[in-house]
Amino acid sequence: MHRTLPDYDLDIHAGRALATLKTPADPVPVDLTSSVQKALEAIFAARQLRTHLAYTLEEMRICQHRSDGSTSIAITSSETIRVTAHEDLAVTDASGRVLHDSKAERISEENRYIDVLLQAAQKHPLVLVLWKSYRAAVDDPGNELIHLYEIFEALSKHFGAQEKARHCLHFTKAEWQCLKRLGQLANDEPLEQGRHRGRHPMLRPASPQELAEARTIAKKLVEAFMSTL
Repeated sequence: MHRTLPDYDLDIHAGRALATLKTPADPVPVDLTSSVQKALEAIFAARQLRTHLAYTLEEMRICQHRSDGSTSIAITSSETIRVTAHEDLAVTDASGRVLHDSKAERISEENRYIDVLLQAAQKHPLVLVLWKSYRAAVDDPGNELIHLYEIFEALSKHFGAQEKARHCLHFTKAEWQCLKRLGQLANDEPLEQGRHRGRHPMLRPASPQELAEARTIAKKLVEAFMSTL
């Protein structure tokens, strides 16, 4: 993946990211390294929301290549993502002309989604809070429903009440009622990943269908908030 940003070019391949400054700077300004960090976080968050895969922390190395041939290296923290495999399909006609290319379509859609997240993160700090809760749900599956419900709670708190949140996020009453299923799963069902385990004499693990339902709702909430920015 290659992305051109105002101050640097960002290339990501096999889970590694390389940011190349358009204008040399030694040392690299803190706000510029922060910009790279936020861009990476947006890309990782976009992939995580789409794939539900964990990503791990690694070191960021800042390399300065000077005109005299010397090099200096500084190390800070950064992030890398585990890449999932996709089954891609290309359909051609008798002349070899491509009629459908699932890989190209997937990459195009992912790039569009990343752009939306990048813009949203720059506009409101709550976006990072919502990403943090979703990431916690991925990294801590034993408490997944707790972390996913944090997204619902954060939005309700931000808007002041659930009804106001529904209105500001542009959900109909029927749609909001379906989204409240996340609260039922997290708070009421006797699930091992839920919030009120002490209320139930016996617990069971959430089914794959229930977890998929909860994740879908959480993603819809995150995306709805980003669409308002």
